[in-house]
Amino acid sequence: MLRLDLIAGGFYLFLCLLVSSCHRHEELASYEEYVEEKQRTEKSALTYTAIDGSVVQPLVFKKGVKAKVFIFSTVDCPVANGYSPEISRLAKVYKDRGVSFHLIHVDPDTDLAKAKKHAQEYSLALPVLLDPKHELVAFSKAEITPEAVVVTPDKKIPYRGRIDNLYADYGKKRRQVTVKDLELALEAVLKGEPVAVSRTEVIGCIIADFKK
Repeated sequence: MLRLDLIAGGFYLFLCLLVSSCHRHEELASYEEYVEEKQRTEKSALTYTAIDGSVVQPLVFKKGVKAKVFIFSTVDCPVANGYSPEISRLAKVYKDRGVSFHLIHVDPDTDLAKAKKHAQEYSLALPVLLDPKHELVAFSKAEITPEAVVVTPDKKIPYRGRIDNLYADYGKKRRQVTVKDLELALEAVLKGEPVAVSRTEVIGCIIADFKK
């Protein structure tokens, strides 16, 4: 009988430890979620002055805005510059569908004058922001220009990657685009569906090279 009591007692202790461990895991998960939510809230307060003088809070979603797209760029990245017409086209096409596009300059040496000249030279028809401290870069986890990042009102990123598959590799362009990754992602988001391919490789210029 004593042996059975010991076994029962040991099993009870094991269950207590197991339950305690589960509660601890739940508490840890809750704390991590709290930290992530706090960071998202703090990032939402980021405020920039666009090159046209307007004040922009890229992570604040006004009524009717279903998604935002950040295109990270530099004034001298040939791949990013080559995409300028397509970026402007997409910004125009999706504007009336509740998607707001922003071009984000990541080079700290790019000042307002350079950004304005660049926007005029490449006929950029979308808000242009300067991110010298790489705050939006950090939020988006962007690594290459021209990387496209889709952000939803809950501050989640359903897509990050190339605009399309025009480039097969560095210095190797396809004759024509066969996969429009960014458009596919936006169509899924607007329909409330999961994005089939949420991450794609970007051919371009490394953002880390512009850190100070």
